[in-house]
Amino acid sequence: MAAVGFYDGFFGHGIGSFFMLVLIVIGGFGVTQSLGEAKLYNFSTNLASLIFL
Repeated sequence: MAAVGFYDGFFGHGIGSFFMLVLIVIGGFGVTQSLGEAKLYNFSTNLASLIFL
């Protein structure tokens, strides 16, 4: 999680789309559920990047 937090804090763009794509392809979620989960994951990586950087 620290690596994702670093990437999100340093580069910042595209991590939400990456989470959504991974949840749809690998997780087998629908678009709506993966969007909600991706927002939660994105919030947690934003917190991790705030702590890391």
